[in-house]
Amino acid sequence: MQLMWSREAFRRVTLAAIAVNRYRLRHDRFPESLAALAPDLLSAEPQDPMSGQPLQPLRYRPLSAEEFVLYSVGENGKDDGGLGDDIYWPRLDRSRSD
Repeated sequence: MQLMWSREAFRRVTLAAIAVNRYRLRHDRFPESLAALAPDLLSAEPQDPMSGQPLQPLRYRPLSAEEFVLYSVGENGKDDGGLGDDIYWPRLDRSRSD
């Protein structure tokens, strides 16, 4: 069952990442939040199936004009900031201190 939720989280992160990049192409900037993607690019704000909490959105934040971080909490159910077992887009450089 955990593998199914992990794959679903990866699917949601991937679809959200595509929507974030499409938003950037339209507006020349990243959205402030994933809620800004709905309803034009996604039907609703993408939820995190790994969080164990109802209606908990995926974690997202723009890092710069060129980068963003987007992730699910992963199998341990804890927010590791996009590291550890979190399911993320793109993979973060562990040497950075964002």
